[in-house]
Amino acid sequence: MVELNTENVNRSEVVACEKPGLPDTPTADIAWSGISPERWAIIEFCVRLTRLFGIPKSVGEIFGFVFSSPEPVTFDAVVSSLGVSNGSASHGLRLLRQLGALKLAYVARDRRDFYVAETSARRLLAGFLSDHVLHEVSENRRRLFDLHAKLSADQQPSSLDLLPHVNVLMDWSQQGSTALKAAMEVFV
Repeated sequence: MVELNTENVNRSEVVACEKPGLPDTPTADIAWSGISPERWAIIEFCVRLTRLFGIPKSVGEIFGFVFSSPEPVTFDAVVSSLGVSNGSASHGLRLLRQLGALKLAYVARDRRDFYVAETSARRLLAGFLSDHVLHEVSENRRRLFDLHAKLSADQQPSSLDLLPHVNVLMDWSQQGSTALKAAMEVFV
């Protein structure tokens, strides 16, 4: 393992370094957090995966941290190990629980909340689809119906010119909704 001198390092000026077999890793963060480069590689993988779904980097880091932990993780461990703010940790843990990516674990004689990661890809994808994607599709469909009603009632030539485009979007929305519901049946 490489010894790091972080005495005169400003956290805002941390430079990534490459190590054979590992992704770019902020060396100063490793030194301050006590997280091994190998564990950071797992966290980085989770960040990249969650970003594919439009989930913020900090939430991906939290999931990767909890996922790679051999024991249930507390809120305080997330904050101190990852160096995220209380607000980011709270938001991230709440979102991950809503998506079904994290669940609470019971630890005897300890009143704190402990978190463990969901390891079933099927459950993770189903949670994301139901809470995130289907909600957005439903909301967008409602907005399209409202827009269609407004344009139809307006009777202005410019409004009537937009109706065919809104109709196409409504068809796409219906097709997407049907496909997502079919995908949900596979994963649930």
